[in-house]
Amino acid sequence: MLAAAAPIFVLLYLPGVRRKASWIASLGGWSAAAYGAAFGLFPIGWVVFTTILLFRLTETSGQFEILKDSVGGLSRDRTPAR
Repeated sequence: MLAAAAPIFVLLYLPGVRRKASWIASLGGWSAAAYGAAFGLFPIGWVVFTTILLFRLTETSGQFEILKDSVGGLSRDRTPAR
């Protein structure tokens, strides 16, 4: 939660305490926001990448059909998949 407040903190701290120009404060706020976006998107991208990798690995090895049948057997609903 503190990481989300970093751009706002930078925008208030630089001109108010450090007496920097507003354009320098905006660059600092932008870099803090970019860091926060990268910090948040990297774990999501990693999960998506490994999921695609695992899917392609099981599909290529022919194990995906076994996995699909196993997961499909967990439900009591016997209607065919569309």
